[in-house]
Amino acid sequence: MRIIRSLILKCRRSTRNSRRSGCLNNKFWRRKSVFIISSIIIFIIACFNIISAVHPRSISKPNVILITIDALRPDHLGCYGYKRATSPNIDSLAKEGVIFMQSISQASVTCVSLPSLFTSVYPTRLGIVDQAEDIKKEFRSPCFTEVLKGKNYRTAVFLPDRATIMVPEWTKKGADLRLIYRNSDGKSDYPLLTRQVTNWIAKDLKRSFFLWIHYRGVHTPYRPPAPYNSLFVHDKFYDGRKKAPLVDNPGGWGGIMPKVNLNNIRETDYYISHYDGALKYVDYWVGELVSFLKQRGIYEDTIVIISADHGEAFGEHNLYFEHGNTLYDELLRVPLIIKFAKGEFRGKRLLMQVRSIDIMPTIMEYLQFESPRGTDGESLLALIENKETSGKTIFSFSKTGLINAVRSADWKLISYDDKPAQYELYNLKEDPGELHNVYAKNAGIAKRLTYELGKHKSEFSRASLKRGEDNSEMMEVRRILHSLGYLQ
Repeated sequence: MRIIRSLILKCRRSTRNSRRSGCLNNKFWRRKSVFIISSIIIFIIACFNIISAVHPRSISKPNVILITIDALRPDHLGCYGYKRATSPNIDSLAKEGVIFMQSISQASVTCVSLPSLFTSVYPTRLGIVDQAEDIKKEFRSPCFTEVLKGKNYRTAVFLPDRATIMVPEWTKKGADLRLIYRNSDGKSDYPLLTRQVTNWIAKDLKRSFFLWIHYRGVHTPYRPPAPYNSLFVHDKFYDGRKKAPLVDNPGGWGGIMPKVNLNNIRETDYYISHYDGALKYVDYWVGELVSFLKQRGIYEDTIVIISADHGEAFGEHNLYFEHGNTLYDELLRVPLIIKFAKGEFRGKRLLMQVRSIDIMPTIMEYLQFESPRGTDGESLLALIENKETSGKTIFSFSKTGLINAVRSADWKLISYDDKPAQYELYNLKEDPGELHNVYAKNAGIAKRLTYELGKHKSEFSRASLKRGEDNSEMMEVRRILHSLGYLQ
């Protein structure tokens, strides 16, 4: 405003001087005045545009950003109590939002868990329970992206190239833009990805948007760039005493498999340190995105959700640096952090069990939209607002669909369909590491959970693609999955 006043005063002085001196005629004076006034108007418009870009007009509904980080264990985040400084930016975000301490995925493998998360429908009802046979299957249930697009949201999906194998055509549903970024051999082009994401956001700041980014940098083979690859190796928390054998099998059973092996090192913490370094690298780029939102003045009007498709085994239950093969909590427990608009519910930490399929209904209720019909998930707003205190009964499935689990607040039952009458029962309060199978000692609890699991599975009927009916496309999918170590 001072600059504008200064220009106007100069214009007036110039006018008075011109009239006094008589050296300029009226016609010339008018031209000069018009030029100065036009310059002032142009300057005002430019200032308004700059201010609008930094502080856009308030949008009608908050933006929604969903960040999923492949194979991320919550116990390796600082906000969940981890000892290493792996996640300063995610931790800062968590302080401004709600942390769910017991969020459980509906599957221990990507191509089953993510469709379930995005539709709020259990894998059994969705018809996607087997990684190899159901990976190309289409489903009618609307996705999160589709639902918000129907509410006039701009929508975009950014996926790593490997994820197109594990997360196929359904990711296009409802997306104005689906962009595949490079992520080969554990190397991700996150600088380019971040530019593409921020450019897309900046194209229209006046319209609400839904954005999904799937980061795969924490997935095997744990190859972050320097200096992140050595950031935690031999630090004060490093324990070189724990070792595992090197094995040839691609499934991670019994030792360190070839795709993870680095220089034939057998110390398990060496690989965990690389995992932590990869997480720190992803966290940096999450921080860059948050900084952009703040710089553009839209952070307060944006809901940011951070979660994962599944966890990762670090030797628990004899599975090393892999997932999908079991249903223990190192694979099923995932982070869930929701930063609501305007800092609402800031600082809450909830201990009750929740499900990945509860994410979409929660956001839909918060936005005052109805969830699609036929969803299995439920909004968590009642829990957040202390209007409800009980957790959910949760069902989860392995990558083949042959291992199933049901859990209550205190108990977890695992059933093996390929091994008749084989069950495991764990008291999660007394035995959170799931080391002591107490199935034989707790017949009543086992019977109740077995009934609940059987009732849930009875709702599932396989669609047109049945076991054993391979075609050329499915054979190619199997070949790719085998090369990646997902099938043996």
